[in-house]
Amino acid sequence: MDTWAHALQQQEREQEQEQEYQNICNALLKQIEYYFSDDNLVKDNFLRSKMDGEGWVFVDVISTFPRVKLWTDDERLILKALQPSTVVEVQGNKMRRRGSWMVWISSNGSSSSKSPTPHTQVSIMKNLKLDGDSKAEPC
Repeated sequence: MDTWAHALQQQEREQEQEQEYQNICNALLKQIEYYFSDDNLVKDNFLRSKMDGEGWVFVDVISTFPRVKLWTDDERLILKALQPSTVVEVQGNKMRRRGSWMVWISSNGSSSSKSPTPHTQVSIMKNLKLDGDSKAEPC
C-alpha cells in the first residue's frame, strides 16, 4: 500500500471517529436536556431532590443515570456536550435548567410550606404572557 492510500485510510478513520464523537455528544445533549425539561421535572422527584438552593446538580449525579452511562461515564465529555444547550447551563462541574431553574428547587422549609407543586408551577409558567406584559392569564 502506498503512502497516499494509507493517508486516505487514516483520514477516513479520523472522520469516522469525529462523527462517532459528535453522535455521542448529540445523544448526551438530547438526553440531558430532556432530564431538565418541564415534562420530566414535573415528575422526577429524584432529580429535583439533587438540586441545590440555586438549582444546580453536579455532573457526577447525572453521570450515574443509566441512559447517560450508555454513552459515557466521562464527566468532562458530558459537560462539553452541554455547551451548546439552550435548555441547560453549565458552571464548573454542575448544571441546571437555564432561565427557569427557580421553579424547580425544593423549599427547605417545613412541610407546611405553601410552595406550589411542580404541576402548578408548570401551569403558572405556561400561562404567563411572554410579550412583556407581566400580567398572568387566570389559571
